[in-house]
Amino acid sequence: AKPRDFLAVATPGAGKTTFALRIAGELLTERTVEQVVVVVPTEHLKTQWAESAAKSGIALDPKFSNSTGHTSSDYHGIVVTYAQVASHPTKHRVRTENHKTLVIFDEIHHGGDAKSWGEAIREAYDDATRRLCLTGTPFRSDDSPIPFVNYEPDGSGHQQSVADHTYGYSDALADGARRCACGRHATSPSPVPSSALIRRPVRGRARRGGRRTGGCRAPGSSRSERGRPP
Repeated sequence: AKPRDFLAVATPGAGKTTFALRIAGELLTERTVEQVVVVVPTEHLKTQWAESAAKSGIALDPKFSNSTGHTSSDYHGIVVTYAQVASHPTKHRVRTENHKTLVIFDEIHHGGDAKSWGEAIREAYDDATRRLCLTGTPFRSDDSPIPFVNYEPDGSGHQQSVADHTYGYSDALADGARRCACGRHATSPSPVPSSALIRRPVRGRARRGGRRTGGCRAPGSSRSERGRPP
């Protein structure tokens, strides 16, 4: 079965954006979705995502505003911030309801930065055709679970995120195709096979983490895969 939700945890600099845009391109080509929405934590990332998408032949509007509520038909979708969605979730829900939509949540752990952000992305994107969550850090949600993320007890009474694919520091070293954003070690430009969101995914248990600890993962972490529970 094709998954509706997918959480990819990959070490910083491993190519999460490249992976996500390849998925977006495939889903647009096969018409599984009609538009793409990328949700990011900060304003400057809107432009970065739009520029990266353009190199992949995907036109994303980084200047979409809640006040106008629409974008040119020349675009395949939009890039917005979590705060932007939280300020008017109903407007974003209408866009999602009207078109088959792939939503890419960049650094999904930011969905728990404020309770209102989590509630807003659930309202706005509950009807999305596909949802792809990205993060460089496994995370724990003690108070308000982040929408569209699966959790399991971690043995200490906390709820730990469960990734569909985990690509760790040691995997990046083994693949060694380029340098991580920190400049200290080599990483791979393709942390997750693009077919992962198209076909039945594998699951990897995420490790304990905060809302984001930042920096590179310590040696010894690795990609973890296991079959999806029935």
